[in-house]
Amino acid sequence: HASARSRVGSRADNPLPGPSRPHIPLNPVDVAMAKSDGAVRRRQAREEREDAIEERRAKAREEKNLCCGVSSLHVFFLLLFFLPTMFGVADYFFKFSEVPGGAHGALDPSQAVWREKLKAFYGENNPGKIGEIPKLLRKYKGRERKLWRALQRKYARKDEDE
Repeated sequence: HASARSRVGSRADNPLPGPSRPHIPLNPVDVAMAKSDGAVRRRQAREEREDAIEERRAKAREEKNLCCGVSSLHVFFLLLFFLPTMFGVADYFFKFSEVPGGAHGALDPSQAVWREKLKAFYGENNPGKIGEIPKLLRKYKGRERKLWRALQRKYARKDEDE
């Protein structure tokens, strides 16, 4: 048995069972030596520190939550994905982004030509209607010649009446 006690890590050297050692009955003298050695107190102190750290982490997680376990990060991503959609829906129904004066068809070269023609025409015949040109171009998109003929007939009659 003397050779077993001289080996490092043998059961005789370590009276407390470890995680890799099978439980063996303890001698009360060995337990008293371990307690006086401070192993139990050190283990309890370590467990208390770990519990305190875990409590602080849990409290920090709770403080980050807005309410009911919903964190601000959840709200951020919810708004990130749904707010643009909601603005698009609101704009569709309430026309928030409609530019005064229309600005529809500004990139279409044929619309630009018709816009200039109508502006010159209304400038001569009825300057108060220049603001309605974008609305007319939207209404008669693709049928601008029909609009042009109708305006010429309408204002030709007025010229004949005068």
